[in-house]
Amino acid sequence: MTDIKNLITTIVTGIVNNPDAVSVTDRESADFKGLTIFEIDVAPEDKGILIGRKGKTINSIRDIVRISAIRNDVRVRVTVRDDERDENVSTSQSDEVESGQPEQIDVESLETPSSDDETTEPEVASEEVEDILSDEI
Repeated sequence: MTDIKNLITTIVTGIVNNPDAVSVTDRESADFKGLTIFEIDVAPEDKGILIGRKGKTINSIRDIVRISAIRNDVRVRVTVRDDERDENVSTSQSDEVESGQPEQIDVESLETPSSDDETTEPEVASEEVEDILSDEI
């Protein structure tokens, strides 16, 4: 596995602007026996370079790694570390992801519009609407 890890490290350090910030970690998958997951971590400003337009760069790296893995008769997956997602996940979102069930909302605690409001639609002067429509025609 160190050959594949070195391959990934060599490719990624060659294309990013901050090669010193590149980190490649490997771990065995808990769900799939025999699958090794390689996680690439780069500087935040290098994420776009690593992923590329429409994911073409990272998918090309995955293709090269897949070829190497097939030749070595191993199963691998390559991922990119997403720091923003790790920082922004709240406990309720984490629970939803782990359980697979959406968070329950107490409907009675939600505010309802008061009956004093006559209309809920925004008011627009009819002359303004006519002016806009006549300009488009």
